[in-house]
Amino acid sequence: MEMEVSIKHVAQIMQDGVGYLSGGRTSAGLPIITLPDTEKFTALSDDGFVQLMMYLTRVPSMIEADRGFAIIADRRNESWSSVKTLLYRISGLFPGSMQCIYIIKPCGWFARKFSDFGYSLVKDDFNFKTVLLDTVEELHSHIDPSQLTTDFKGTIRFNLQLWIEDRMAIERFAANCNETSKIVQAISDEMNQHELPNDLDAAKLMLHDHTVKHNEMKEDILSTRRHGETLLGCIRKPSKDTASFKLNPDKLSNVCAVERLLVQLEETEKSFDVFWDGHKIKLMQCVDYRRFDYQFKQVKLVLDNYLYKINDANELGDSVASVERLSTLHNEFEGNTHPAFESAEKLRSEGIELITQENYAGDCIRPKCEDISELIEEIERKTLTRTIVLSKSLELHQRIHKAQQWCSKGMEVLASQDIDTCQTKEGVDQGLKNIDAYLENCKELKLSNPKEFHTMFSDILNSELSSKQAQREHAEVCFIYFARKHIILNCVYFNYLNGIMEESRTCF
Repeated sequence: MEMEVSIKHVAQIMQDGVGYLSGGRTSAGLPIITLPDTEKFTALSDDGFVQLMMYLTRVPSMIEADRGFAIIADRRNESWSSVKTLLYRISGLFPGSMQCIYIIKPCGWFARKFSDFGYSLVKDDFNFKTVLLDTVEELHSHIDPSQLTTDFKGTIRFNLQLWIEDRMAIERFAANCNETSKIVQAISDEMNQHELPNDLDAAKLMLHDHTVKHNEMKEDILSTRRHGETLLGCIRKPSKDTASFKLNPDKLSNVCAVERLLVQLEETEKSFDVFWDGHKIKLMQCVDYRRFDYQFKQVKLVLDNYLYKINDANELGDSVASVERLSTLHNEFEGNTHPAFESAEKLRSEGIELITQENYAGDCIRPKCEDISELIEEIERKTLTRTIVLSKSLELHQRIHKAQQWCSKGMEVLASQDIDTCQTKEGVDQGLKNIDAYLENCKELKLSNPKEFHTMFSDILNSELSSKQAQREHAEVCFIYFARKHIILNCVYFNYLNGIMEESRTCF
């Protein structure tokens, strides 16, 4: 596992002047690491050297680091031994891709010659390019002075202490960004792992709680972004000893570092926004479905109650008045179902809309919508059947009532026939005429065809109406009685005529 190195680990080494990253680039765009001429480099341990190099190679972007690095090593006040130690350290311990090293040789004619000779003996041990320079001016032929610090007669006014402070601020911001990213991921995972609630109140509560967490997270991201923008403004602010607003390469490098962090923060925010958009839709769909399910249970309870009532409504009445009372109650029942049907149809339409919107619970919503339609259809069908049955029951009782009245009045007509008046032809004729006239009224009762009568009312002639059947039969008996009485009277009249004819034959 690679060691995480921060500016805090190497700040003291850098303040000792062992090495730094000025922001300069070679003509090939390689970042330049500068190793100043200092005795403290020799005293630096290998672990300290590795830490310093690991940190400096991580400051540039990954793309730049992949291309490799160049090192400028100032050894004007050192010996060939120091140069040799440096080369082997870099060859064995440098953590990045080393492309080229520029070494300003020790001062003095003999020291330079010895360095050239010594390098010729060991140059095959290194897999990177090495350029030995006698003077700083020779360095300018390889690297543009605008990419060199003033120590090498360049134009970069590098302030090591300020650079360290900037890097500390950048790393604090980077840590803040990393922490924000981890929190975003943790919150996203936590929200995503929650099971969707099974009731409306819990679904609303989850939507509210997750929305609050989302808003708080967005505030944290905004706060972090403001921190980065403030830091970016401070780094871009020109120093007192800089006449122009053009940033030094070291400043520019730090600006790029902050901008990269801001881009990463923006990507984190976008990723969180994408997650939240999908998660919020899921939560809102959950609330919509649970609201639908809650309302469905209420609507179904009402419809089941109406279905129970219509199934239980079997009474057909035992008189015209009782049937009219039942019809009134039935009409009130039918009127009461209309608001319930409207609410149910509205809920069914909402359910279909949820399915159209591809609600995740579409497979659960669809059968509930079908249940609503089936319940409404069943109640309407049975309500219509009940209406028809009550209408027939009313007609039946009205006919029976009229038949009873007709029978009662017929009995009165028969009872009013005086037997003495039937001893004469005129009396018999008048009696028959009265009976025939009353029998003509029987056609209005529509009782002349029992088979047709039974066909019309067979569906309601149940056990409850058995007494009404007896009353109908009573009316038929009365009708037969009248018919028989009519025959008897006709027979009397016939006998009367026969008597007259016999008397006439006796006289002749």
